[in-house]
Order: sequence, then structure tokens, then C-alpha cells
Amino acid sequence: MGNPIPNPASAIILAGGKGTRLKRDKTTLILHGKPILNLIIARLNRLNFREIILVYGTDPKLFPLPVRKVGDLIPGSGVLGGILTGLTCSGTDLNFFIACDMPFPQVNLMEYLLQLAESPDFDCVVPVNRGYREPLFAVYRKTCLPVIKEQLERKNLRIAPIFSRLQTREVSETELDRFDPRRLSFFNINTPDDLPPAEEIFRSTEPAS
Repeated sequence: MGNPIPNPASAIILAGGKGTRLKRDKTTLILHGKPILNLIIARLNRLNFREIILVYGTDPKLFPLPVRKVGDLIPGSGVLGGILTGLTCSGTDLNFFIACDMPFPQVNLMEYLLQLAESPDFDCVVPVNRGYREPLFAVYRKTCLPVIKEQLERKNLRIAPIFSRLQTREVSETELDRFDPRRLSFFNINTPDDLPPAEEIFRSTEPAS
């Protein structure tokens, strides 16, 4: 794997969180001397996405990046609102979503999710990691929009209920083991304690990747 995705899709980075536990805006994080967003974008660029969109919830001046930037269409609506914004603004049917604090997306796993998502039978493709869905490392079609809109109109910001209402392809842990046995794709930086292990992961993986 590692080739450009056969059918163009968009990549959407969600950067609307406040970073409360981290006590700083996650988009300002520096990992191994580089902005975390630049590391994520570099990985995404390996798959030749049609475009990369950054959905932000705060001052866009924080993001001097070579990507398209859009503000939340429904401020304060959490992850679900960020997904709605990304899907609404995207110019492609298929859209890969990733959180802005996940610096190690594995290219082969992203490619696998996108290949699964090409099937018209699925509205979304979501990995299941250690028994839990990973909705911020997943692929969503625009067909998800009506369900998401309806839920937001009911002021329900929880993302879990949408999967039972959509044609959801869950990616099993056995499948994940083929592409990301260490589950590096799902490592995220939530607190200052996560920074040292992130540095260690970077040093151990970046030369090989």
C-alpha cells in the first residue's frame, strides 16, 4: 500500500477542541520541534487527497497552514458539529476525518479505510480499537449529513447514536492488526503527560516512515 487513493477523497482535520486538560490550544503543540498539525498534514499528503480541510472553532490566525480553513458552522456543537461542517464544506463524497491531536496516522491504515469506504453499501467506516469506536479516525460519506443534522437539531451532541442509524462498516481489531498493530494511529495528546511518549514514538518511527 502507500499509493495514492484510487478515488479522490478529502481529508478533514478537526481542531475545534479547547484543550482543557492540556491547558493550551492543541493546534499550537510542538512535537520534536515541529508543529503537530504539520506532522499530520505531511502524513495526509502521502495519499494525494483532493483537498485537506481544517475545521476550527477558534481564531483561524492560529493556523498558518497550506490547507483550506473553515470555521464551525454550528459553534459549540462538539465533534458532531465538526463532522457536519467538514462534510458540508467538502467537495468530495468520501471524507477521511482525523483529530488535530493524533500525530501518527498510519498511511496504510488510512488507505485501507478509504478502500472499504468505496463500497456504496457503507455510509461510514469506523475502526474499533480496544472495544471502542474511533470516530475521529474514520471515513464518512455525505450521506451521513441528514442523520447528523437531525441529531444536532434535537440538541444531542453525542456521536455514538448516529452509527446505529447509518450503514456503518466497523473495522475489527483483527483488521487493524494488519496495518497498525501498535495502534499508533489512535495515539492522541490529551494531557502534558502524553508529550514524552509522543516524542519517543516519533523518534522510533519517523526514520522508518
